[in-house]
Amino acid sequence: MHVHLLVPDLLRRNLLAPDQKRLAVPADNAAAPAVPSALQLLGRGRHRGAATSLYDWLADRHGLQPVQLTAATSLLGDGGAPGGDTWLRADPVQLTVDRDSLVLADASTFSITADEAAALAQAINAHFAPVLQFDLRTPLHWYARLGDELKSAAALRWTPLHRARGQAVRGNLPQGDNAMRWNALANEVQMLLHSHPVNAAREARGDPLINSLWFWGAGPLATPGSRAFGQVYADDPVARGLTLAAGGSAAPLPPDARAWLQQAANTGQVLFVLDALSPPADYADHEQWLEQAARLERDWFAPLLAALRSERIGMLTLALPGNTTDDDVATHTQGIETEVVSGDLRRFWRRVRPLRRYLMAAKDASHD
Repeated sequence: MHVHLLVPDLLRRNLLAPDQKRLAVPADNAAAPAVPSALQLLGRGRHRGAATSLYDWLADRHGLQPVQLTAATSLLGDGGAPGGDTWLRADPVQLTVDRDSLVLADASTFSITADEAAALAQAINAHFAPVLQFDLRTPLHWYARLGDELKSAAALRWTPLHRARGQAVRGNLPQGDNAMRWNALANEVQMLLHSHPVNAAREARGDPLINSLWFWGAGPLATPGSRAFGQVYADDPVARGLTLAAGGSAAPLPPDARAWLQQAANTGQVLFVLDALSPPADYADHEQWLEQAARLERDWFAPLLAALRSERIGMLTLALPGNTTDDDVATHTQGIETEVVSGDLRRFWRRVRPLRRYLMAAKDASHD
């Protein structure tokens, strides 16, 4: 059995090597998380470069372009049936004023109940019917089927929610012909939500307002060019949907690696998408990022390293995508993958290096 761990945002430059003028961190700059098992895998394995984002990595493994990972892919992963229709993700978010810009916060920073989501969607559907109708697969993931008059939205350049959160809205709005139409529609949605009783009740309780929807991912379902994994475990519906579209099996993440190992068959290619680091990384929450990294070490890296050492699994690949943005400054961090078999763990001459060492390009980080 070959186990793949896809861990976005462990190599996050703004947290591993922060600019002191932009991010408050301890004076000794001790930002590196304690992940000794992951460092063992990186130190002993064979390296190659990796993509610069979660979706880039997933698309590449399935013979697609990142833009082809659409709302329809996500809908399939959330248990829906996209068919041949064009779909749009429309996720509930909060916009707050920060100096002279609006900043987006997604639902990883607040809670929304199923009843609240249903009430908000009912009001929006009543306003936009029959041109646009929203389908709630979960309180956090909303979808809209686009009619013929709106299918041109698939040609726009959309910013996925995970790239927009914690960022100024202005630089992440849709771009292309008729983009202004969607920006105007978003403004209408904001006015509806502002006056809705759900938000009045949330404000009275001191809860964050749900005052906008973030549109992204317009397009039909793309058929992957290959099936990279027989089984994928992920909480991200795009990752699950992509696997299902390729003919594989998909499920939410199990509690931890130990629980999975107790019942796992010893065959095939298995992928775990461990993306708990992404929200705190996107919001530059250094403390939460370190806490989530510690949980990954305890629940995933350490038990799977032990399973590899005992040959319970035959091979382990640790994939750490880089990232293309940190804060609001364009940067580029090359990702890295390391492939390890049990015998590699005995190569003591291969040094275990600090995590910051892998911020550079994979070709420079690899062993001679």
